[in-house]
Amino acid sequence: EQIDRNAKESMYNDIMFNKVKLMPGETVRILEPKKKFDKEKDRYSKEVYEIDSRTGYSFQVIDSDGKKQRRRLKPTEIQVVGKVDNLIDRKRLAKDENTTKKVKTVGKLVRNEDLTVKEAKKAVKQLESQSLAPALSTRSSQRVTRSMVRK
Repeated sequence: EQIDRNAKESMYNDIMFNKVKLMPGETVRILEPKKKFDKEKDRYSKEVYEIDSRTGYSFQVIDSDGKKQRRRLKPTEIQVVGKVDNLIDRKRLAKDENTTKKVKTVGKLVRNEDLTVKEAKKAVKQLESQSLAPALSTRSSQRVTRSMVRK
């Protein structure tokens, strides 16, 4: 009985192993872990990975920079992607992040330092080039600030 069951299970394993048609070189997305109390459907990564190798039922994937993921993934954690039109460009993301920081800095200078938008942008440019001290040195001398109005 045990030999019979073992034979059936090994046949089932062979069928399942051959059913997985993922091969090294294919582009895939990986399943992102759910957070506590999440009841939504599965979410896959926005970043595209490539299958590097297969060992048994698990797959090793590498990202666009060529870094291997720490753990191997099961076929249920992988979603095959066809042709990818717009890969996430890390340089573009860094540039967008830098632009966002600049906009926030300009907004803070306008609110907190009583600068105009033009003066705040000028101050941010000068801080980037490290040619002047912070925004106080870029203030126009004739400008009336909120603190002056209160007095």
